[in-house]
Amino acid sequence: MNSPNSNKMGVIQLTILTAVNMMGSGIIMLPTKLASVGTMSVLSWLVTAFGSLCLAYGFAKCGMFSRKSGGMGGYAEYAFGKSGNFMANYTYAISLVIANIAIAISAVGYGAVLFDWNPSPIMTCIATIVVIWITTVANFGGARITGRIGSITVWGVIIPVVGISIIGWFWFKPEMYIQAWNPHHLPFASGLSASIAMTLWAFLGLESACANSDVVENPEKNIPVAVFGGTLICAIVYILSTNVMAGFVPNIDLASSTAPFGMAFSYMFNPMIGKIIMALMVMACIGSLLGWQFTVAQVFKSSSDIGYFPRVFSKVTSKNAPITGMIILGVAQTILSLMTISPSLN
Repeated sequence: MNSPNSNKMGVIQLTILTAVNMMGSGIIMLPTKLASVGTMSVLSWLVTAFGSLCLAYGFAKCGMFSRKSGGMGGYAEYAFGKSGNFMANYTYAISLVIANIAIAISAVGYGAVLFDWNPSPIMTCIATIVVIWITTVANFGGARITGRIGSITVWGVIIPVVGISIIGWFWFKPEMYIQAWNPHHLPFASGLSASIAMTLWAFLGLESACANSDVVENPEKNIPVAVFGGTLICAIVYILSTNVMAGFVPNIDLASSTAPFGMAFSYMFNPMIGKIIMALMVMACIGSLLGWQFTVAQVFKSSSDIGYFPRVFSKVTSKNAPITGMIILGVAQTILSLMTISPSLN
């Protein structure tokens, strides 16, 4: 006879899930964005890592003490009532709608370098919209299909990011790292605040363990460990990967790259290895976007179920996929994607 917990996740599985959800795509374009500030951005990593661990602790406590459904909105309702529930879900949902466009354009950037394609701003926009709709339609099959695809594509980000964190130090040059400390001569406060906005984005997803509390063994004990452990793992990997890269790739090249990890591996080995890394990153980006597109639709659905969002977002198919909501969100993202018509992918 199977035990009651035979189909539930243990603490190690949940910790890995939390770390993977954060790593998904948040790291992919960060080296380029941080290069616009310089290696002084390592200070922002320390600030946001500490802040994210504090948030992780807060989520962990919520997971221990709260039995209310509805994720973050349910937690907020205890202290702030229904208005708190609405605001938590509304702000989270809107942040995901926008963030998913950033993931799509990251995939386009890596794909452009991979295939030696130099798209015009308009073509970049069109490609971004195409990626958004491919990942939206792919979710029509329900959560099981999305999960199977994601479990494969996530290796496209784990292999390059963890790999460079370990072996990149063989190419690291301290003098290059020091020269890139503040190449644009930014005021200290301005540089720190600008890079904090970038690094904080990479920790989106630390709430994943709380969202899966119903399928976890001993949630009161395991959720706090998974949230805190997953966030700590990501913080270490993020800091190592972005900083080691800044020590052997010239800052001017890194700041203008649309595929920084591919460029880094080209410097370490050869252009062919760089192309392989770019292909892995494109795969990871699309896989990550697939999961986040499903997540944002679920957030809108859960809010709609309790009357906070329009009822149209509650409609689901026989496979429990909120296709109508996905289409509406896809149209909204298509309109927002028009903002990507600019000379720079950043």
